[in-house]
This record gives sequence, structure tokens and C-alpha cells, in this order.
Amino acid sequence: MPVQNEPCRTSHRKILSPSYIIISAIPVHTLPPSSHISPLTIPLIRPILVYVMITSMIGGLQMFDVPQILTNGKGGPDRTSTTMIMYLNNHLFSKNYGMAGAVSVVLFLVCAVLCVIVYFSLTKEDDGLTKAQRKELKAAKKAAAKGGK
Repeated sequence: MPVQNEPCRTSHRKILSPSYIIISAIPVHTLPPSSHISPLTIPLIRPILVYVMITSMIGGLQMFDVPQILTNGKGGPDRTSTTMIMYLNNHLFSKNYGMAGAVSVVLFLVCAVLCVIVYFSLTKEDDGLTKAQRKELKAAKKAAAKGGK
């Protein structure tokens, strides 16, 4: 008897794992097992890796509860473990809304810049071409398309 949630589990597995057909196409006798991970598996899981890296970074920048509980809201000795959210919280409770608004905008900008850096560093093209070669190839395709009209 099939389980009711079986289609959901199989589609979840298909999304999160590289295709078995692609992995089985590797000639096993030519490569050691440790070398299969880098050139094959990492490019296949890159979209998931980008998502996890960006959401983890945002979660780390918004960390509040652990340092707040461990230091009783004071940030430890000499405020060494004060996070940006703890700093924002201190300004909100002291009714300094202008500074709290400025801190929240700075936090947003820092998150945005770091997310863009992580996104573009992890989504590079894997064709082995330099930027100039890719530009020449694009111009050649454009010229061929224009000549064909």
C-alpha cells in the first residue's frame, strides 16, 4: 500500500540531491571517489547552496536572543558581544527613535551588500571563459543573428 505523502517525499529528494543518472555517468575506474564531489556535485547543488548561505548570513546578522540572554542585555564586558540588533533594541527602549531608525537602515544596507556579494560570488558561470571571451562570443552571436535576417 503506497504511503499518502510519498510523492511529496520523492519530489523533495529530487530537488535536494543531484541526479543519480548524472552521478552514475562518471567513469568510476578513472577517478578516485573523493574527486567526484568537487567538479560534479557542487555545481549541481549551487542554487541550494546560494539560498542557504544568504539566509544563514541574514540570520547571523539579526542574532539577538543568545547574546541578550547570556549577557543580561548589557553586551558583556565592555559591550564586546553586542550585536547590531541589541544596539537597535537599546536605542528603541531609550526612546531614541531617530538613532534606532538610522541603525535599522544601516543594518538593511549591510545585509543587502553582503547578500549581493555572496550571490554573485556563488553564481559564476562555469564555462571556463574570461569576461572578454564571453563578451566576444556574445558579440559574434549577435552579429550572426543580425546577418541572418
